[in-house]
Amino acid sequence: MASVWRARQISLDREVAIKFMADAHLTDAEVRERFSLEARAAAKLIHPNIIQVYDAGEQDGVAYYIMEFVDGRTVGDWLESKGSLSENLVARVAEGVANALRYAWDKFRIIHCDIKPDNVMVERTGAIKVADLGLARIIGQSSEVESDTILGTPNYASPEQARGDAHLDFHTDIYSLGMTMYHMVTGHLPFRECSPSAAYDRQIDGYVPDPLDLKAELSLPMAMLLEKMTVKAPDGRYASWTAFLDDLYKVVDGHMPAAPWPEEGESTVGRSGVRSAAIEAAQAAKVRHPALKVSSAKLHAATQSPSVAPPKSHPVAILVILALLGGIGFTGWKVYERFGQDGDGPDGPDPGPDVVVPTPTPTPAPDPHGPVPRLQGTWDHPQWRRGVGLHDRAAQRLWRVKRGQRPVEELGQVETDIRAAVAIFERLREIAPPDSVDLDATIRQCYELVFEARKVQAGR
Repeated sequence: MASVWRARQISLDREVAIKFMADAHLTDAEVRERFSLEARAAAKLIHPNIIQVYDAGEQDGVAYYIMEFVDGRTVGDWLESKGSLSENLVARVAEGVANALRYAWDKFRIIHCDIKPDNVMVERTGAIKVADLGLARIIGQSSEVESDTILGTPNYASPEQARGDAHLDFHTDIYSLGMTMYHMVTGHLPFRECSPSAAYDRQIDGYVPDPLDLKAELSLPMAMLLEKMTVKAPDGRYASWTAFLDDLYKVVDGHMPAAPWPEEGESTVGRSGVRSAAIEAAQAAKVRHPALKVSSAKLHAATQSPSVAPPKSHPVAILVILALLGGIGFTGWKVYERFGQDGDGPDGPDPGPDVVVPTPTPTPAPDPHGPVPRLQGTWDHPQWRRGVGLHDRAAQRLWRVKRGQRPVEELGQVETDIRAAVAIFERLREIAPPDSVDLDATIRQCYELVFEARKVQAGR
């Protein structure tokens, strides 16, 4: 549909990516409308886990849009070199994708419709970025594609996509993320033996092997999470992205996902007799699996590894059940702590609990363009203070650019600081005291600052 070029934006001296519609589609009105829809949808989304769109337009009959350049590689490339990924890294990637899609759905009713390893990127810093909203739907708008058009990649598409249903929602993306995680953790492409059309049919009435049969050292909680995500009936999946994240964090902490669990046969992810026995054993022994933990620094190191030997096979899966009955539990890895208290976040190392992060204080002066916006809140948390400091530094920089005291090229740093601040605030959602801070209002104010910076850049 399009080609993507690496380029440099001269006015702000930064690298960008430019997506051009392929010449073969220039006369196709439907494809041009799809391309335009993609640009309009993506331009609304400002989130640390979404590749940012800066501008869009048409020149000499060629449609294009300009977006953030991501220095990294796709999860698909990562899988090709490693074969499969450990649970810790899969959980880290899943959290970034889920946060991005929760934002797109909750704020704009936008769904992706094509979540797969090739549409998720990992920056060199370890940050997760969702790419390519080329099949995105804005729910409730007339620009949705016709119901006889099947969206999505067959190996990851939901049953409702495979049927060509007209009415899709966030449940579709939850399913596709589940199939993507299945591929990542097992190294087994769902329905890889099928043609594209047959793969669509199998999504509707077929099953993929139990992940524990493909990777016996996989934890039981992760296998149950995948089964819950890929229930064939949309209303049988998670009721919200927040509900999914709650379960993901339970798995990260070594606990089983919340009940109720799917009945056998309700999910595309199959359940073997080995896992059924393991579930009974785990319930009887009340086993808590080892918690998972990994920092973004470890994620970065893993993505840079040229290759890793294929995962070891453990054909005698019954040993896993015996270990459970003995109270030993499944082997686990350490995966990432949600709020990065002792690790690195996408925006760099997090300060420890005793580190005081100073908040820049704007120089008092009359401002013909209005006062410098400052964030409000009485919470004395080091990460909150850090995010506030980044916001207020960006606001002060924008204020000086508007007054002609600083060059317009510094507007790029305004966006960089705000994106880092939003990443921090998103990580604080689960622990922020509502009587001290309003994170929704805080993040909204951050976005408003980005919009103001773009207006200044455009000369409006």
